[in-house]
Amino acid sequence: MILTKWRHAQGLMIGNDHIESKTPCQDNLFYAAKNGIHVIAVSDGAGSKQKSQFGSEIATKTVCNYLIEEFDNIYLSFESYGKSKDEIKESRRLAKESIFNIVKKSILEKAQELQVDFDELACTLLFVAKKDEKYICGHIGDGVICALYNSGESETLKVLSHPENGEQINITFFMTDPDAVDHFRVNTFKETNITGLMLMSDGPEEVLYHPINGMHINCLKLFHNFNHHTEQDYNEILNNFLKNQVGKYSYDDLSINILYLSTIDSDVDAEEVVKDFVMDIKNLKQIEDVSSYAKFLDGTTQYKDKDDLSSYWGFKWQK
Repeated sequence: MILTKWRHAQGLMIGNDHIESKTPCQDNLFYAAKNGIHVIAVSDGAGSKQKSQFGSEIATKTVCNYLIEEFDNIYLSFESYGKSKDEIKESRRLAKESIFNIVKKSILEKAQELQVDFDELACTLLFVAKKDEKYICGHIGDGVICALYNSGESETLKVLSHPENGEQINITFFMTDPDAVDHFRVNTFKETNITGLMLMSDGPEEVLYHPINGMHINCLKLFHNFNHHTEQDYNEILNNFLKNQVGKYSYDDLSINILYLSTIDSDVDAEEVVKDFVMDIKNLKQIEDVSSYAKFLDGTTQYKDKDDLSSYWGFKWQK
C-alpha cells in the first residue's frame, strides 16, 4: 500500500566559530501543525549580540503558533477579489504588520524578562505556513526559503525568498532594527505542485545557495532521502550532513527546516519506517483514500475518539 503524508525534519548544529569562541548556537527553528496547517520557521540571532539566541528562539515559536491560529484570516487579507487597489494595499499592510507586531512584542517581552536592551535579541526570521494548496511566506534578513515543485514528470527546486543583505554581504536586517517592518517581506500564493519546503539560515546558505543559479542539486537529496527513514533517524542524518559536509565550508551556525510530502510503500519499506510513518494516526478520518492502493494521511487533524488501528496496516503494533 502506498502511504503519503506531510512530514517534518530539521537539522541544527553549532558553528565552528562559535565552538572556538565558546559562544552558544544562535540559530533556532520551530515547527507547528494543527488541523491540516503546517508552519516551519528558522531564525538566526545576530552574532554581535550576546543574547540573540533568545530572540531567535522566541521569534520562531511565536510566528509558528500565531499562524496556526490565524492562517485563514491572514491569507484572506491578502486576497484581492472584490477590493479596490487601495483596499488591497491596506489589507495586506495590516496583515503583514499583525505578524510583525506579534513577533516583535514577544521579543520585547523576552528582553524585558532578561533585563537587556531590545536590540540584544536581534535576529532574522524566515517562515512558511501551508494549508492545502494555500501558502503564506515571510522573511526578514538573510537565509533562504525554497520549494520543491513536482510536475509528475520532473522536479524543480525554486527559491521562494532570497536573502536580503545591506551594502556589504555580511550586513543584514533584523527584527529589532528601527526600520525592520520595511524589510519584513510577506506574500501568499496558491500552488498544487509543491511537494517540499526548505528553510535555511545563512550558514547553509553559503554552501547550498547561489544568487544566480539557485539551490545546489544536493538539496533534492535532502528531500528524497527522508522517505526511507524514521523521523528521528533522519534528523540525525541531517545533523551529520550539516556537521560533516556543510561545516567544512561554513563556520557559522547551521540550521535547516524541512517539510516534505513523503511517500512510502508499506509492503516494501522497513517495518520501523512504516510504524513511524503511521504512529500519529489515531482515527480513520485521518486517512483519505486516494485510490484502491494509495492513501493520504493527516495526523494533524484532531478527533475526540480513537479507533483501534492496531492491525490496519497489516501488522499489530498499537497497545
